[in-house]
Amino acid sequence: MEPITPLSRVQIDPDVLFSQVGDEAVLLNLKSGVYYSLDVVGALVWAEIAAGKPLGGIQESLTEQFAVTSDVIWADLTTLVEDLKVKGLVTVLQA
Repeated sequence: MEPITPLSRVQIDPDVLFSQVGDEAVLLNLKSGVYYSLDVVGALVWAEIAAGKPLGGIQESLTEQFAVTSDVIWADLTTLVEDLKVKGLVTVLQA
């Protein structure tokens, strides 16, 4: 398995529907019929993934918006991406 790097991009599976509900997001995996929810930060990450931003750019954006170190942001971001990947919602593309 290739490591996730700041140059990695994340591709949303075409069978995943997304809806913004207030500050949060709801995802539906059409293949499995399972719903998932993302909190405010997860919804921001999803929007940046949908815009095609590389993970390093998403990390920078989150570091500017929140009073958290870049290292903590990176750890949380990669954990979220791995979780989305395991659930079949996204694919990680290497640069």
